Amino acid sequence: MSTTGTTQQTIVLVHGAFADSSSWNGSIPALQAAGHRVVAVANPLRGLAYDAAYLRSVLDGIDGPVVVAGHSYGGTVMSVAADGDPDVTALVYVASFLPEIGESTGELAAKFPGARLGDALEAVPAPLPEGGTGDDLSIRQEEFRTVFAADVPEQTAALMAATQRPIIAQALADPLTAAAWRSIPSWSLVARQDLAIPLESERFMAERAGARTVEVDASHAVTVSRPDAVTDIILDAARTTAPVALPDPVRRYFELAPTDDHAAFLALFADSAVVEDESRTHTGIDAVRAWRTGSVPVRYEITDVARDDGSLVVTATITGDFPGSPFAGLRYEFDDLTDDRIHRLRIRA
Repeated sequence: MSTTGTTQQTIVLVHGAFADSSSWNGSIPALQAAGHRVVAVANPLRGLAYDAAYLRSVLDGIDGPVVVAGHSYGGTVMSVAADGDPDVTALVYVASFLPEIGESTGELAAKFPGARLGDALEAVPAPLPEGGTGDDLSIRQEEFRTVFAADVPEQTAALMAATQRPIIAQALADPLTAAAWRSIPSWSLVARQDLAIPLESERFMAERAGARTVEVDASHAVTVSRPDAVTDIILDAARTTAPVALPDPVRRYFELAPTDDHAAFLALFADSAVVEDESRTHTGIDAVRAWRTGSVPVRYEITDVARDDGSLVVTATITGDFPGSPFAGLRYEFDDLTDDRIHRLRIRA
């Protein structure tokens, strides 16, 4: 177990329509340099339910905490896919849609004036995953830079136009069935020069979701033109929601406390350790030994780990042979872990 204080998350990046996973290339090296594993998902763009199910399969295959960032329609997909996933610590919407249940991506794109993307689209028939055919939408290459990536160098925009991935039109009309931003902390990067999602719409959705919002002067292709801003907001979300890892002596405390290995348990404490158990204080290793041997064995279920004014606070439910078992909400406050020893512990109901 790490003793650095926090657990690094996996960063999952979800592109939207008319883009591909390479649109995140400007941010991936910096995210990796910060210690995160990065997965840039190939969004199928075949229908909201299909796309969300695919993304959820990716999330289910990742061990540990996850931050999900979605660009444009990728935000719609992650809003469904991340709902109810206990491992997702944060959602980052990048020039993105934050629909409410029952709303569609297309509905929100047209909610306020200013969008020019729709007039630049062309459609061709394409097979659907469930059978039949649908309209596959892409941006006419000669209009791509104007409506999608106006602040991207011309040569780069031409490559993006040629490699864009189309989206089945129905995906933009499918209503949202879940809104993960209602229960997961969210961030929103608003692109002020966006011609795909009107600025007023981006602001409306971010405010409605209670997202921590940053605005930048950028086109819809902000992941390419401003990877610095994209990286910064993702790292802020990761830092803010990173689970606190248990330092070794704390982890061992909860492993050994239910056992009869008194020697190993006492070895976790400094000779001058102080344990405050409710209203009684036990000072020095001999007093801690007496406290330990006189305690009723209990089992622990850790329910929360947090930092509070310099203390590492572990909240747990304890179960054992005592009146009132199980007892929830007991706080273990570790104040000093110098030299990987417990110097001061407060236990409070």
